[in-house]
Amino acid sequence: MVRQAAKETSKPVRLDIVGGSIEIDRGVLDRMTAAFEHLLRNSVVHGIESAEARAKAGKDATGTITLSVTQVGNEVGVEVRDDGAGLNLPRIRERGQAMGLIAPGAEVDDAALANLIFQPGFTTASSSAAQRVVLHVDEVLGNQEVVVKNLGPQLSRVPGLVGMTLLPSGLPALIYNPVALATLYGDEARQALSASAANTSAFDDAARLAAPLAPLVVVVDDSLTVRRITQRLLEREGYRVTVAKDGLDGLDKLAIEVPAVLLTDIEMPRMDGFDLVRNLRADARMARLPVVMITSRIAQKHRDYAAELGVDHYLGKPYAEDALLGLVARYARRALAAA
Repeated sequence: MVRQAAKETSKPVRLDIVGGSIEIDRGVLDRMTAAFEHLLRNSVVHGIESAEARAKAGKDATGTITLSVTQVGNEVGVEVRDDGAGLNLPRIRERGQAMGLIAPGAEVDDAALANLIFQPGFTTASSSAAQRVVLHVDEVLGNQEVVVKNLGPQLSRVPGLVGMTLLPSGLPALIYNPVALATLYGDEARQALSASAANTSAFDDAARLAAPLAPLVVVVDDSLTVRRITQRLLEREGYRVTVAKDGLDGLDKLAIEVPAVLLTDIEMPRMDGFDLVRNLRADARMARLPVVMITSRIAQKHRDYAAELGVDHYLGKPYAEDALLGLVARYARRALAAA
């Protein structure tokens, strides 16, 4: 992700990881991945200066981002630090006045100006100053160890309710699983939001229905990070993207709509990439579906076996974005021509 952002902004950037051997629960890490990606991307886009600006400031042309992971008691601390220029306080003042957050002529100290970056919707396109800044978030709002009691027969069938406990005050507290609630009621919530926001005119609806759909790419990989990075890369190029976590999930997604091209890993739970391709080639509907295999298994024997199964292209991890986009574009054009 850092390499991709650096390429987009034409900035040479190096990522150093400290404490990479510290283990984090996979479920927790998956939920935090998006936040980490956002922090790292902001460091590249808004923190690190261009090579020319760094050279004028007497810095190394290559910017450095340090991701530090530390063990703090029974918790894990994560710090993202870059050697960029820091906050551009004059620019923040200008933006604050333009948004009406600062009255014209008002005296605002540097600390108050820095706090404006936390205002919703506040952003500046550039950041360059001699002052460096680090944001340290260490306020834990709801970390508490409790004894979870089993539910009685009266409550055991309540959706999303997993247990209950007694608070220090003596009051009972119900413990819900938000993931289960989202699974059960997420569609209803989204439908309610869509219904309340349905103010598009009939003309716009007709135009949208008449517009051709962008080519579909299906990405099958058991790594959440790989799926997200590949999905964002392809969506940025205008493709529709469907992701699947393994071969069986991929077959379910392919049954809904045949894509222009399939991108798949090899090693996955339940059904690996080889079995997935074998199933596709046995299905007349998808026997000619282009398949690009992206894997860390780069030995020749794996390449030969993939070719025997009917894999069209074989890329190693990490893949070159230009090479992948070139293959996808080729098959997308073929799919559009055949439509």
